[in-house]
Amino acid sequence: MREESAAVTVFNYYQNRRTGKEEWRRTVLSGERMGGGPAIWWEDSRGVSALVTAARAGLWKDDEATVLIWFAADAQGRLFIPARAYGRLEPVDADRFWTLTPGRDRIVRGVAPGNVSFAEIGGGAVVDKPCGAAGISGNFSFAETMITVASVRRWDCGDIGMRHFEVIGR
Repeated sequence: MREESAAVTVFNYYQNRRTGKEEWRRTVLSGERMGGGPAIWWEDSRGVSALVTAARAGLWKDDEATVLIWFAADAQGRLFIPARAYGRLEPVDADRFWTLTPGRDRIVRGVAPGNVSFAEIGGGAVVDKPCGAAGISGNFSFAETMITVASVRRWDCGDIGMRHFEVIGR
Protein backbone atom coordinates (compact mmCIF):
# COMPACT_ATOMS: atom_id res chain seq x y z
CA MET A 1 0.00 0.00 0.00
CA ARG A 2 1.36 3.43 -0.95
CA GLU A 3 1.41 5.97 1.83
CA GLU A 4 2.32 9.60 1.98
CA SER A 5 5.07 10.06 4.52
CA ALA A 6 5.94 13.25 6.34
CA ALA A 7 9.62 12.37 6.42
CA VAL A 8 12.31 9.73 6.00
CA THR A 9 15.74 9.55 7.58
CA VAL A 10 18.65 8.59 5.32
CA PHE A 11 21.79 7.09 6.86
CA ASN A 12 24.70 7.48 4.44
CA TYR A 13 27.62 5.10 4.76
CA TYR A 14 30.92 7.00 4.67
CA GLN A 15 34.43 5.57 4.72
CA ASN A 16 36.56 8.22 6.42
CA ARG A 17 39.81 8.34 4.46
CA ARG A 18 41.64 10.20 7.21
CA THR A 19 40.83 7.81 10.06
CA GLY A 20 40.05 4.67 8.05
CA LYS A 21 36.84 4.23 10.08
CA GLU A 22 33.36 3.48 8.79
CA GLU A 23 30.88 6.21 9.66
CA TRP A 24 27.18 6.94 9.14
CA ARG A 25 25.80 10.38 8.34
CA ARG A 26 22.14 11.18 9.12
CA THR A 27 19.88 13.36 6.93
CA VAL A 28 16.15 13.88 7.46
CA LEU A 29 14.17 14.46 4.25
CA SER A 30 10.75 16.08 4.48
CA GLY A 31 8.62 18.87 3.05
CA GLU A 32 6.23 19.31 0.15
CA ARG A 33 6.67 18.89 -3.56
CA MET A 34 5.78 21.60 -6.04
CA GLY A 35 2.04 21.71 -6.58
CA GLY A 36 1.34 20.44 -3.08
CA GLY A 37 1.47 17.10 -1.38
CA PRO A 38 4.31 15.53 0.59
CA ALA A 39 7.72 15.17 -1.01
CA ILE A 40 8.04 11.58 0.28
CA TRP A 41 5.99 8.47 -0.61
CA TRP A 42 6.60 5.02 0.90
CA GLU A 43 5.05 1.84 -0.49
CA ASP A 44 5.50 -1.53 1.18
CA SER A 45 5.09 -4.73 -0.77
CA ARG A 46 5.08 -8.13 0.86
CA GLY A 47 5.71 -11.29 -1.05
CA VAL A 48 7.37 -14.63 -1.43
CA SER A 49 9.78 -15.66 -4.16
CA ALA A 50 10.59 -19.12 -5.36
CA LEU A 51 13.97 -20.51 -6.28
CA VAL A 52 14.21 -23.62 -8.37
CA THR A 53 17.61 -24.77 -9.60
CA ALA A 54 19.22 -28.12 -10.28
CA ALA A 55 20.95 -27.85 -6.89
CA ARG A 56 18.07 -26.74 -4.69
CA ALA A 57 14.57 -25.35 -4.46
CA GLY A 58 12.82 -23.26 -1.87
CA LEU A 59 10.79 -20.24 -0.92
CA TRP A 60 11.94 -17.12 0.83
CA LYS A 61 10.42 -13.90 2.09
CA ASP A 62 10.76 -11.21 -0.57
CA ASP A 63 9.51 -8.04 1.11
CA GLU A 64 10.57 -4.67 -0.20
CA ALA A 65 9.62 -1.04 -0.11
CA THR A 66 9.54 1.59 -2.82
CA VAL A 67 10.30 5.11 -1.65
CA LEU A 68 9.71 8.11 -3.90
CA ILE A 69 11.71 11.20 -2.93
CA TRP A 70 10.87 14.32 -4.89
CA PHE A 71 13.77 16.63 -5.74
CA ALA A 72 11.92 19.39 -3.83
CA ALA A 73 12.29 17.51 -0.52
CA ASP A 74 13.88 19.55 2.26
CA ALA A 75 17.23 17.92 3.07
CA GLN A 76 18.23 20.21 5.96
CA GLY A 77 20.25 22.39 3.59
CA ARG A 78 22.27 19.46 2.28
CA LEU A 79 22.70 18.88 -1.44
CA PHE A 80 22.29 15.55 -3.23
CA ILE A 81 25.36 14.25 -5.05
CA PRO A 82 26.02 10.91 -6.78
CA ALA A 83 27.33 8.09 -4.60
CA ARG A 84 30.82 8.02 -6.15
CA ALA A 85 31.29 11.73 -5.56
CA TYR A 86 30.07 11.34 -1.97
CA GLY A 87 32.63 8.63 -1.33
CA ARG A 88 35.45 10.95 -2.45
CA LEU A 89 34.48 13.81 -0.12
CA GLU A 90 36.76 14.94 2.66
CA PRO A 91 35.27 14.29 6.12
CA VAL A 92 34.65 17.98 6.72
CA ASP A 93 32.53 18.18 3.54
CA ALA A 94 30.50 14.98 3.95
CA ASP A 95 27.94 16.64 6.25
CA ARG A 96 27.01 19.16 3.54
CA PHE A 97 25.73 16.45 1.18
CA TRP A 98 23.60 13.32 1.04
CA THR A 99 23.35 10.47 -1.44
CA LEU A 100 21.69 7.10 -2.12
CA THR A 101 24.17 4.23 -2.40
CA PRO A 102 22.75 0.80 -3.27
CA GLY A 103 23.89 -1.94 -0.89
CA ARG A 104 25.14 0.50 1.74
CA ASP A 105 22.76 3.29 2.74
CA ARG A 106 19.71 2.86 4.96
CA ILE A 107 16.38 4.66 4.95
CA VAL A 108 14.04 4.78 7.94
CA ARG A 109 10.40 5.77 7.53
CA GLY A 110 9.85 8.87 9.66
CA VAL A 111 12.33 10.88 11.65
CA ALA A 112 14.83 8.72 13.51
CA PRO A 113 15.49 10.69 16.71
CA GLY A 114 18.77 12.55 16.93
CA ASN A 115 19.55 10.97 20.27
CA VAL A 116 18.99 7.37 19.14
CA SER A 117 22.16 5.34 19.29
CA PHE A 118 23.41 3.08 16.58
CA ALA A 119 23.48 0.39 19.24
CA GLU A 120 19.70 0.37 18.71
CA ILE A 121 20.29 -0.32 15.03
CA GLY A 122 23.27 -2.42 15.97
CA GLY A 123 26.10 0.06 15.53
CA GLY A 124 27.18 1.87 18.66
CA ALA A 125 27.42 5.68 18.62
CA VAL A 126 25.11 8.67 18.48
CA VAL A 127 23.34 9.03 15.12
CA ASP A 128 23.75 12.79 14.73
CA LYS A 129 27.50 12.38 14.71
CA PRO A 130 29.56 10.03 12.55
CA CYS A 131 29.28 6.61 14.09
CA GLY A 132 30.62 3.11 13.64
CA ALA A 133 28.95 0.71 11.24
CA ALA A 134 29.30 -2.60 13.07
CA GLY A 135 26.02 -4.45 13.12
CA ILE A 136 23.84 -1.70 11.66
CA SER A 137 21.02 -4.12 10.82
CA GLY A 138 20.57 -5.13 14.46
CA ASN A 139 17.63 -4.60 16.78
CA PHE A 140 16.61 -1.02 15.96
CA SER A 141 13.13 -0.33 17.33
CA PHE A 142 12.12 0.94 13.88
CA ALA A 143 13.34 -2.29 12.22
CA GLU A 144 10.05 -2.80 10.36
CA THR A 145 10.45 0.63 8.78
CA MET A 146 14.16 0.49 7.91
CA ILE A 147 15.37 -0.61 4.49
CA THR A 148 18.74 -0.98 2.81
CA VAL A 149 18.87 0.81 -0.53
CA ALA A 150 18.88 -1.87 -3.25
CA SER A 151 18.45 0.28 -6.36
CA VAL A 152 17.92 3.92 -7.28
CA ARG A 153 16.35 5.42 -10.41
CA ARG A 154 16.57 9.13 -11.01
CA TRP A 155 13.47 10.50 -12.81
CA ASP A 156 14.92 13.80 -14.01
CA CYS A 157 12.55 14.64 -16.86
CA GLY A 158 9.14 16.14 -17.44
CA ASP A 159 7.53 18.79 -15.28
CA ILE A 160 9.78 20.03 -12.49
CA GLY A 161 7.11 19.10 -9.95
CA MET A 162 7.35 15.43 -10.99
CA ARG A 163 11.14 14.95 -10.80
CA HIS A 164 12.07 12.42 -8.15
CA PHE A 165 14.20 9.47 -7.04
CA GLU A 166 12.63 6.03 -6.97
CA VAL A 167 14.38 3.91 -4.34
CA ILE A 168 13.79 0.18 -3.96
CA GLY A 169 14.89 -1.25 -0.65
CA ARG A 170 14.78 -4.47 1.31
